[in-house]
Amino acid sequence: MVSNIVQNAVLHAFPGTASERLLWVRCGAVNGFAQVEIEDRGVGIDPVTLNAVFDPFVTTRMGSGGSGLGMYVVHNLVVEVLNGTVDVESEQGRGTTVRVRIPMTTPG
Repeated sequence: MVSNIVQNAVLHAFPGTASERLLWVRCGAVNGFAQVEIEDRGVGIDPVTLNAVFDPFVTTRMGSGGSGLGMYVVHNLVVEVLNGTVDVESEQGRGTTVRVRIPMTTPG
């Protein structure tokens, strides 16, 4: 899951020969959830793509190394398998933050 998010950031956030590539990964516990945040200071995601970021085959790099399945797989794993949440915040020209929260206890 984390590797898919990081791979997406490397592929999409820093096109071409971006000189400064910054990526942060933060982990912690928040209100009974394990939280992982991956933040980049890349180009950001345009509003149309951001609205469809968890849909299958959505990519800005089709034919150039992107399958459009990375965030779709992340969403399905986190939400359907681990009963968590995944959110993406982005602003063009300022970067993207992906926040994953997974319950620290199992339902039952």
